[in-house]
Amino acid sequence: MELPLILGIIGTTILVVTFFLNEHHKLTVDDFTFDFLHLIGSACLMVYAIYTELTIFVILNGLAALISLIDVVKSLRDKPRSRTKTTFIKQKRPIKK
Repeated sequence: MELPLILGIIGTTILVVTFFLNEHHKLTVDDFTFDFLHLIGSACLMVYAIYTELTIFVILNGLAALISLIDVVKSLRDKPRSRTKTTFIKQKRPIKK
């Protein structure tokens, strides 16, 4: 089996598993994992489409990968930062008598 075909099978498998997990409410389209898996699957299928010279699928999977990449970057950028520099002081409440 050639590498492009292996990538095509891997990409298809990843996208089908991602779709299955979404349909069964294990992942939502807002999850980082969903976007990341979609990016990897689409990128694999885009490489397969390039090697097999299927232009329309290069465009389709290229756009899908680009959209997923944008979502992954946004998720990483918006991820809550560590609070190591900020100290939270817990105030004691006055005891009521």
